[in-house]
Amino acid sequence: GDVVVGNNIKLKWLRQNCGVAPQAGADDEELDRYTRAVALELFGTLMFPDISQNSVPAYYLKLVS
Repeated sequence: GDVVVGNNIKLKWLRQNCGVAPQAGADDEELDRYTRAVALELFGTLMFPDISQNSVPAYYLKLVS
């Protein structure tokens, strides 16, 4: 399915593509990407969940970039 629905990013896609912790020796870019994905998931599930709880608003990307 689509990654973005309206102005929201699907959490399922986020978990599938960014949900695995980097291996030892990973470069800084990979660690940053993983950290941003975890923060984005926390925003969408625990801190500011929406009614469906299956997506996170894309405007939270500004907070994690």
